[in-house]
Amino acid sequence: MAKTVFQSSLYRAVENLAMWWIPVGGRTPNSPVLRHYVHLCSGAIDDALIAIHLGLETDRDAAQERLDCIDTAHVHLTRVKTIVRILKEYSDINGHARVLSNKQFAHFSLCMNKIYTELGLWRNATLKKCK
Repeated sequence: MAKTVFQSSLYRAVENLAMWWIPVGGRTPNSPVLRHYVHLCSGAIDDALIAIHLGLETDRDAAQERLDCIDTAHVHLTRVKTIVRILKEYSDINGHARVLSNKQFAHFSLCMNKIYTELGLWRNATLKKCK
């Protein structure tokens, strides 16, 4: 029986990242700029999840389409990583407007490491099919 999109460990890892981000982003201080970054990060996580979903649903023979989805997910995840790093730097500089703690950032880094590893493995396996 074929694996469904929702059973994919990569899909689940990004979905878990989204579930982790919801309360973290929700506790962000009420600053328009900080809220904007939280909103951008939420959107990028959603976009990465959609790209992964589309890539997993792509025909097994359509390797180039799948690669496009993988690369799109990578771009969105890079946006997430960049935004979270900006928010962490802001938290470190402005103790009164803390967005992310050191513990939360460490958790985020572990999640992203797992996601990037799985995305890379998927990309390499897909590249082999292109040759």
